[in-house]
Amino acid sequence: MSQSKILIVEDQQSIRESYSQFLEQAGFLVCTAEGYDRAIPLVDASIDLALLDIQLIGKSGLDILSYIRERHPDCPVVMMSGFADKENTIEALRQGAVEYLEKPVNPHELVYCVKHWLDFRATKQENQRLQDFQAIHQRLQDNEAQIRKANEHLNFLLASTAAVIYASDISECYATTFISDNIKRLCGYEAEAFTSTPDFRMDCVHPDDLAYIHSELQRGVEQGSNRFEYRFQHKDGHYFWVGDEVRLERNQHGQLEFLGFIVDITKHKQDEEKVRQMAYTDMLTGLPNRSLYYDRLKQAIAQSRRNQTNMAVLFMDLDYFKPVNDELGHEWGDQALIEVGRRLQGCIRETDTLARIGGDEFSIILGDIASEQAAGHIADKIIACIREPMMLKDTRYVLGVSIGICIESRDYSEAETFMRLADDAMYQAKETGVTCSPV
Repeated sequence: MSQSKILIVEDQQSIRESYSQFLEQAGFLVCTAEGYDRAIPLVDASIDLALLDIQLIGKSGLDILSYIRERHPDCPVVMMSGFADKENTIEALRQGAVEYLEKPVNPHELVYCVKHWLDFRATKQENQRLQDFQAIHQRLQDNEAQIRKANEHLNFLLASTAAVIYASDISECYATTFISDNIKRLCGYEAEAFTSTPDFRMDCVHPDDLAYIHSELQRGVEQGSNRFEYRFQHKDGHYFWVGDEVRLERNQHGQLEFLGFIVDITKHKQDEEKVRQMAYTDMLTGLPNRSLYYDRLKQAIAQSRRNQTNMAVLFMDLDYFKPVNDELGHEWGDQALIEVGRRLQGCIRETDTLARIGGDEFSIILGDIASEQAAGHIADKIIACIREPMMLKDTRYVLGVSIGICIESRDYSEAETFMRLADDAMYQAKETGVTCSPV
């Protein structure tokens, strides 16, 4: 399957490169431009989606939107602007933009938005193919003289699409009355297996998803259409994810039935998981980032209260890091942070959580800790470990670390309070020259 191509038009280079990086990591091809004159030559049929900043130097993003809507109306266009630029945002939506993202755009929200509108575009295209199929089917009924030619066209259409087209009744078992032959390519079973046994299609659904499927199909009966996702079993036994879209129609006998199509969305699900990991992982060190850290801290506090055990938070800030970063440059500064993360991992248990909070700040959650002295012992171990010289650009450098320790207390149970107290203790240690300070 070819990669989707995204056009980003943004006049701020740092933002443009950041958005491009996240989309490329999510598996997309990206081309960028800083303004109208550089963007227009890039707009052609190969562009699957455009991300446009409204406020540009020279002609605005609205001018590019107008150009795309006139020449490539099927290409989704997402506009980006600051909170105050509401008038232009409304105008962009009036002119056909599919969505507006407020800057600064969260990377997870950006990737999710792009995937959503690409899926929406693909669904529209598949719906068009489905309508073509219905038109062919109707001609078969209306004109027997064209049966052979239309049947050849129908077979080609069904064979060339990735979607499995099917029809089913709306009884309790939703028996399959028709299914295209490419079902074998999807799951290994012949089409006849589905049409000869009323329960066969539902028997292929993962047992944990079966109640959900019945609920969604009933919703489709009530609303006239629906789309849902679930796990489907291949003939060889493994499960994979499918997207299923149904529409309520009347067949040639006037009876209500579902007309729908099924597509394999396993890769899409895997990409979603990758994006989720990106949203909670520090891209430099591979450690949990601030967002995931706060979730883990809340869980640790709740578990400590539930099990009546002690816990502690260590907040750390590197000493002498700025001179290293300034002297050697960011590339070697990053290498130093990666090495610090590796050393810190070696100082804690598998059940503890180590996170990079930002810059040269790290934090550790110590669950089920015996005492304040035990937390202090770990802090001493960390201080000694960080002070070990490291080789950077063929030169030995020695870093230090200031640590603030906050022990769990009934006086405070909020994650933010824990972090603030540990942070205060760390700054107290740094200001007094003491490497470790408890609170």
